[in-house]
Amino acid sequence: MLDPLSLVAAHGLKVIGGYVVGHIAWKLRPRKENFPELMRLTFIRAGLCVKIDNGKTKREATPMLSNFAQTPWGFVFQYRLIPGLSIQQFIDKKNILDAAFNGECNIYGEGNELTIEIMRVPMPDLEYFDIEKIREKEDGKAIPFPLGMTRKGIEVIDFAKAPHGVNAGETGGGKSVFLRQFLTTVALLRPPEQVTMTLIDLKYGMELSLFEHLPHVERFVEDAKDVQKALDSVNKMMDERGRLFRASGVRKIEQYNALCSTEPVPYHLLIIDELAEIKDLDSIERIGKLGRALGIHMLLCTQRPSAKILDGEIKANCPLKICFQVINGVNSRIILDNENAKYLPPIPGRALVQFKGERQIQALLLEENHADVLLKPIRKEKNQDAIERPRDRHFNYC
Repeated sequence: MLDPLSLVAAHGLKVIGGYVVGHIAWKLRPRKENFPELMRLTFIRAGLCVKIDNGKTKREATPMLSNFAQTPWGFVFQYRLIPGLSIQQFIDKKNILDAAFNGECNIYGEGNELTIEIMRVPMPDLEYFDIEKIREKEDGKAIPFPLGMTRKGIEVIDFAKAPHGVNAGETGGGKSVFLRQFLTTVALLRPPEQVTMTLIDLKYGMELSLFEHLPHVERFVEDAKDVQKALDSVNKMMDERGRLFRASGVRKIEQYNALCSTEPVPYHLLIIDELAEIKDLDSIERIGKLGRALGIHMLLCTQRPSAKILDGEIKANCPLKICFQVINGVNSRIILDNENAKYLPPIPGRALVQFKGERQIQALLLEENHADVLLKPIRKEKNQDAIERPRDRHFNYC
């Protein structure tokens, strides 16, 4: 609900003698040309301003608007921050901005450049997986990762730029379906020469068995006693790549593959479901710290988030966070550092994503039988021993 001052600004009304004059209608519709003024007044109401007192006059200084544009899904405001204000302050007051515009805000930026997107189209309650729609948006991405449907359309990011992520939420929220559509996308759009995988499924192999026999999968672990061996293998891979890159005079996997285009090093995905069953987190923390430049990226999944499991070290190295429905605000705070996930509507597949801002997504629904049909042409037969998985490959120095 807008306060009187914001209502006046939104509709281009004027106050004369204490009376509001202007458009009179049963349903007032804000005029877009007045939205910058509405945003300025909302900043003041939320305390997102710097109070200046020069002895004669007092005023509230707000960020300087550098650009304003209307889009099919809403509005984009770009500002230059003034001393005394930070991007985090605006993120903390996101709920006030949401309410002022009766929509959802996506707030992000760098340095003193602030962008606020106001999305005024409704979120879908259901969106089906469509590999062709994803293919249209995956060009140039090393590891295409469809987050789902947002108010702006299907969002596909490059997981290699993330570079690690956390996927959490209570049972039935959509976490497993989200993981299924991610791995299916990678398997269909990237050959094993470009992306390989280590899959650790500590739910007795029930969640990831669909992907066990893909040519991309170097190791599939479903027994807790084999977890450390798999993590040691990924750390060994990381060390070998580090020595290889250094000897080749490069610092990142992109540089090495540009230099050695005839024998590129594939990106490697480490997927862990369920993280709470991992006893020794030191190996995971090490991969989180060093894996990015070496092309090794983790997605850690859990339905039992706790401060002990998702400690500060792991969260600091996982800028991508996907949070489905949670039991309470405490779990939301553990994952997102705020309680926003507590207010998600009870819709399967609805989640909050933190990555270059925070926004709602509707995960793409991909049933297991549909994924099985899509993967069948590239899956190896269980008894097909003639085709070996690319385990512990060694690369030549360029």
